[in-house]
Amino acid sequence: MTPAEEKHIAYRAFLIRCWPVAGTLLLGLTLTLFWYLYQHYPLYVNQEYLLDQLRAYKVDNDTLDRMAVMGNMAFVACGAFIIIVLLLISMALWKEYKLIRIIREQAEELAALREELMLASARLDAASPAEEH
Repeated sequence: MTPAEEKHIAYRAFLIRCWPVAGTLLLGLTLTLFWYLYQHYPLYVNQEYLLDQLRAYKVDNDTLDRMAVMGNMAFVACGAFIIIVLLLISMALWKEYKLIRIIREQAEELAALREELMLASARLDAASPAEEH
């Protein structure tokens, strides 16, 4: 492998090692945000609560206007989208980790084979009589 390729693989391996922490923090932040919304503003994330409030005529016009503009389902859909993207990134990085491991194993095997070839070539050169011109 060239030094540039090795440097790129080392950088990607570093990112893969950092992702579990970053992904967990992002997932925790997303879930915390939804928990906060569910506790303090249930109209935005809890459809059943919204329907109950609408049936009981307890939702004022300002809130209803805001809900019409922002969309109650948009919060849930965005949260689900964020979680799915985090999972897809995690799966892709896991596959890349396995690929990098295979590349490194094959590079080590290739280096060992080259070394064996060099030793065998050196033994053949030492065993054969020197050619004279």
